[in-house]
Amino acid sequence: MSEFTASNGVQVRPGRVAGLHVTCNGDGKAHDLSDGETDALREFFQQEGSSERKPWEDAKPGDVWVFTYFGEVEVVAVANLEWPFVTAFRSVTGKEFNTKNVHITSARRIWPEDGS
Repeated sequence: MSEFTASNGVQVRPGRVAGLHVTCNGDGKAHDLSDGETDALREFFQQEGSSERKPWEDAKPGDVWVFTYFGEVEVVAVANLEWPFVTAFRSVTGKEFNTKNVHITSARRIWPEDGS
């Protein structure tokens, strides 16, 4: 995911560690979301929901995938739990994440192999 600017000017971008970061004109301290920030996040998620599904979003429990984060870091993970709107993965190092992780730039399934 790249930076997204809502129609009201509020920016939404990937967080440095995980999740999303909302850039506003405040003092940078933690605070409840303003109406403008809430509207920006709503607009962001509406746009994300209408975008093309990624192949890893259809992973089934037991599938093994290689994920690329930030365009360079590769992580091997097994799909281990399927929720209504997302599949959870556990990497070989024990890290857990889901199919909506904004830092995933690509992925490929390595098991089971395609029947081709």
